Amino acid sequence: MSLSFLLLPLLLFSLLLGGVASHGAASGSFTTGTTLSDWSAARATYYAASDPRDTVGGACGYGDLVRAGYGMATVGLSESLFERGQICGACFELRCVDDLRWCIPGTSIIVAVTNFCPPNYGFPSDGGGHCNPPNKHFVLPIEAFEKIAIWKAGNMPVQYRRIKCRKEGGIRFQVSGSSIFISVLITNVAGAGDVTAVKIKGSRTGWLPMGRNWGQNWHVNADLRNQPLSFEVTSSDGQTIASYYVAPKDWNFGQTFEGATLSLYSQSIAMASTAFVGTQQKCKACDKTVYLVDKLVADTRVYHKSCFRCHHCNNTLKLSNFCSFEGVLYCRPHFDQLFKRTGSLDKSFEGTPKVTKPEKTIDSESASKMSNMFAGTKEKCKQCAKTVYPIERVTVNGTWYHKKCFRCSHGGCTISPSNYIAHEGVLYCKHHHIQLFKEKGNYSQLESDNDEDQLPVGPKTLAPEIAAA
Repeated sequence: MSLSFLLLPLLLFSLLLGGVASHGAASGSFTTGTTLSDWSAARATYYAASDPRDTVGGACGYGDLVRAGYGMATVGLSESLFERGQICGACFELRCVDDLRWCIPGTSIIVAVTNFCPPNYGFPSDGGGHCNPPNKHFVLPIEAFEKIAIWKAGNMPVQYRRIKCRKEGGIRFQVSGSSIFISVLITNVAGAGDVTAVKIKGSRTGWLPMGRNWGQNWHVNADLRNQPLSFEVTSSDGQTIASYYVAPKDWNFGQTFEGATLSLYSQSIAMASTAFVGTQQKCKACDKTVYLVDKLVADTRVYHKSCFRCHHCNNTLKLSNFCSFEGVLYCRPHFDQLFKRTGSLDKSFEGTPKVTKPEKTIDSESASKMSNMFAGTKEKCKQCAKTVYPIERVTVNGTWYHKKCFRCSHGGCTISPSNYIAHEGVLYCKHHHIQLFKEKGNYSQLESDNDEDQLPVGPKTLAPEIAAA
């Protein structure tokens, strides 16, 4: 009994110790959907920003860290970790270990890479050269350092692991450059956080690969002014996302634009990919691929929104104000104007090349139906002897006139079928008809009184028997 009584506490202690040991091992290799690596050993120091300007700049090129959304949760990496700037924007979780005097138990911090800790070869790696290769070293703002340790710790042992970044909003693109090149600073990248490849596209170009200038500043030698800009960003975990028409056509250098968000989970990426269904469709106007974000369908034909324009004035059309004839687009004013000028839509305006239409083979029945739509187009105007089309025809007593030709022959007054008078095929308004009858007594003399060959106006000639009476 006494032996069992002594062994029981020892057994309980060993079980408890084993449980603690296994928990420590698990925590050292614990990974979730938001982690990208296991815990590794490193060291960390801090700096205190005595001047507000110390929070501006850095080897990643983010500028004012507070305005860029990073705040004081930032870190500078030694040369062994910095990867020549490719890792800029990545997120790490740090925790203090192995120093019970200075560590704050149960705490960790998440920081984003914004700077570089250069090596100091005047000191050995283990004697003052904290950031010399092969050391893995983190330099933190004192505000971040004091979240996990007391400031007196100095050069402190830590553990770190790479995690996915969580960001509010989409990727931000700050555009700068000149007429011959364009430079883009990329910030606020979720997921892996860093960027390994960037492409840019204008409305008149294809996708152009950009080169890393330094940190997350990317550039390309191209003039993309007066074009809406799209971007394609690839992170180190292989995820690629395209942000279409992020910058409008009238963008300016110095502006920042927000694009799409890199998803944290592959399921979201798959859902996002469905947003581009139908990318094999071609624009009727330019014959280039039409994506859903820029797709417009009219009369079962697919167009880019920017290509949906009037054939004559080139103004952008809407579904509520366009007209179409055999695939040619017009705004309503020019559609009506063209039809009224020519009587058909087979001609273009003056100075505008005629639209060439492919010849179509139609049977006699279809041809008959089409010809009936333009019945009467061979009739001639009584005044000008030109063709009269139904839309501009005036018919009186079986005679056809253009609306503009249906005028008083004496004064050129505009008349209508309800207020005109005709004498021997000559048209008059009522006013001039009465005036001519009262002055001349008949309609046989319509010349001006100033003509040399006109006979003087006098009393009517009477018959001899009436004169004798």
